[in-house]
Amino acid sequence: MKLSDKQMDEVLRHTLQAEQTTEPSAQLQRQTIQNMKERYGMEQNRTGRRKKFCTAVLTAALVIGIPAGAFAAWHLMSPAQVATQLQEAALAEAFANDNAITLNQVQEGGDYKFTLMGLISGADCSEILKDNGNAAQQMYAVVAIERLDGAPMPDTDSADYAMEQFVVSPLIQGEKPWQVNIFSMKGSSAAFVQDGVEYRLVQYDNLLPFADREVYLSVTDSVPDNQMYVQQSADGSLVKNPDYDGINVLFTLPLDTAQADGQKADALLQQWLHDDTEDEAGTASGDEEMQQRYQAVITQGRLKENSRKPLEQDANGFWWYKSDDGAQLSVSAEVAEGIERSATCDEGFTLIGDDTSWTAVQFGRDEQGVLYGQMYVLNK
Repeated sequence: MKLSDKQMDEVLRHTLQAEQTTEPSAQLQRQTIQNMKERYGMEQNRTGRRKKFCTAVLTAALVIGIPAGAFAAWHLMSPAQVATQLQEAALAEAFANDNAITLNQVQEGGDYKFTLMGLISGADCSEILKDNGNAAQQMYAVVAIERLDGAPMPDTDSADYAMEQFVVSPLIQGEKPWQVNIFSMKGSSAAFVQDGVEYRLVQYDNLLPFADREVYLSVTDSVPDNQMYVQQSADGSLVKNPDYDGINVLFTLPLDTAQADGQKADALLQQWLHDDTEDEAGTASGDEEMQQRYQAVITQGRLKENSRKPLEQDANGFWWYKSDDGAQLSVSAEVAEGIERSATCDEGFTLIGDDTSWTAVQFGRDEQGVLYGQMYVLNK
């Protein structure tokens, strides 16, 4: 019995994903070659030269040892195909250009697998992108997102899509993740789901001027902050916080250090941080309003049943509050140290709103000296 193209693609996918070593083993190579022979052997009207060519190319590639990441990503669309699907013809051409960087780096986080597929700098493809506005001053990355259990990702137009949102953002060594990220860069992303895989095309400011530092692409389950990543005091490099229970994937981008430009990097930082300063000035009154609302929830709301939990300190000094419904919040060691016995603390308050109520999280220290967190709820 012959398999359909889709069925055979599944066979090949399982074959290539069955082994997670640095290089494919001889057994995996033989099995994959055999499956590829069957895949192309089905096209009886195009046998002969094409079949021999495909098998020969695959055999040669396996003998020289292709990295495992390339095998793990074989079933995915290419970055150029992703751009085409999003009707970005110029970007599709740029991703197919020799200056594009093919990565296919894979990391897991939570219930998901993330593949950083490819990266291009508009500056390296300026001739191709010359008619695309300021595209030459941008960078573009393509990321694929899959569920580890093989279940399909929800379509972008479905109600379930909002339940599995991710933030794909660049981060820079020496800069605070919550200050310099895709939002301060006024970046953007577009996504679609095909064959159960979600594809993200992300656009942000060109980071080649920072190539003499480590530059990262992060995938998180909310806006990057100091709970997800730890900044090393020695050089400002970022590492994942191992005590963070959410998603904090961190890829390091292979940028050409020869293209670093300190003056341009400083100018970009001033632009991003200056914009933040203007935003802060414009939202000062909004912050005051939120503070007043927080106090109203604490004084007028009800204490949520069983929400009071002792805080747990991680290896980096942060004290974590983890509620039964999955909320995770933290305070720094400095803030925690300032909370006296039998007192509460409203510094760095957290306020969450939905259609029907406001929820505030308050930190405190009991009479025995144990730090705790608790939730108050006030109906709107």
